[in-house]
Amino acid sequence: MWYGGGWYPDCNLQLRAMQQSMDKIENIGAKLVVLTPELPEKAKETAEANDLDIVALHDKGSAVAQEQGLVFQLPEAIIPVYRDKLKLPEYNGNDVMELPLSATHVIDKSGKITYAFLDADYKKRDEPADVIKAVKAAARYSQRRPTREVHYAELRGSFATCRRFFASTLDCHAPILTTK
Repeated sequence: MWYGGGWYPDCNLQLRAMQQSMDKIENIGAKLVVLTPELPEKAKETAEANDLDIVALHDKGSAVAQEQGLVFQLPEAIIPVYRDKLKLPEYNGNDVMELPLSATHVIDKSGKITYAFLDADYKKRDEPADVIKAVKAAARYSQRRPTREVHYAELRGSFATCRRFFASTLDCHAPILTTK
C-alpha cells in the first residue's frame, strides 16, 4: 500500500484503519507493507504519531511508484502550499513536487498482483474490508497451487527479499515499529 505522507490527514486515517485490521490480515497469513516517499525518520514519526505497528519501506525518489505508474506531478498552482506550508521537501528529502496516488496491491505468495486499487482522487482510499476480502481470495488461490520457497508476505525477517521483488530501487530499512 502506498501513502504520500504523515503530513496529510487522509493518509493517516487510512493507515490507522489498516492498523485496526492488522490482526485479520495477519491471521490469513499476510503482512501489510506500506511504501512511502517519506524519509525513514519521517515515516517513523508518522508511525509513532498514529500508534502504528507496520512495516514501512522508503520508496526513495518514488522509484517503485514511478515504475508502477502511480506518481503524479503536483500542479504549479499548489506547489507553494506543498513546498512552503506542508514542507514536502523536508519529508521526502528532495525538491521533487510529486506524490504517489492512493494505491493498494495484494500480492500472492508467488509474487503475482492479485488485487489492485487505484484512484486519482486523493480522498478515495481502499477500504480495509475490501483488502481483507482480496487477501482471503489470494490465500485460497495460493493454497491450490505450489508456491515458491520465498514468500512476499514474509519480509519481516529478511529485507534482501524486498530487494529481489523491487529490483533494488527501495531503501529497505528495518520495520518501523511503535514503542508498544
